Amino acid sequence: CGDRGRQPAQVPLPSRSIPKAATGRLTEVVKVKTLLVFAPHPDDAEIFCGGVILKYLAAGWRVVLVVVTSGNRGHLEIPPEELAEIRRREAENAAKVAGGELVWLGWEDTTIEANLANRNCIIEAIRQVRPDLVLSPDPNDYHSDHRVLGELVVNAAYLVGVPLLQTESEACASPRVYFFETHGGINFQPEKWMNISFYWKGNPEN
Repeated sequence: CGDRGRQPAQVPLPSRSIPKAATGRLTEVVKVKTLLVFAPHPDDAEIFCGGVILKYLAAGWRVVLVVVTSGNRGHLEIPPEELAEIRRREAENAAKVAGGELVWLGWEDTTIEANLANRNCIIEAIRQVRPDLVLSPDPNDYHSDHRVLGELVVNAAYLVGVPLLQTESEACASPRVYFFETHGGINFQPEKWMNISFYWKGNPEN
């Protein structure tokens, strides 16, 4: 399906040690090892949950970033084919700098649809990674690619455990899914928070 290339509670964190400045007020830690992040476009993961990604990496987790579209329609002047290559190099560099793994699906920008083929592709991605935790766009996002991908991830995360729904990889346990913030917080009502100030370059303590 693509190239393998109110006072809310805190999001559960791994049991391994993390930088003291990053701990904040935490709930009980949960022993999980793999975080899977679905990004509709290149740079969405870094913009919307980059601090969370860095925090989990620092705690010793394996982090896999699935970039679904090539972002080939996100510029006013650069041709789509050239832009897709630029965005892919940027995504590869970002994953390398952070220490995560990149899966590049390369779908056409603005064309994510809620159909069986796409759902099964997302199911296969989850089964290959077998994550403990998934970060996804909110299905109430303002952007159609974000919105539809969020719906696909929610449905796929449940169906990964159905053995008679066959994909290349075997069925696996359903992971927990959390939605990351939308651009500007549009249509987003957060329920859980994580302190990422340690990973924010503007932090005067860094």
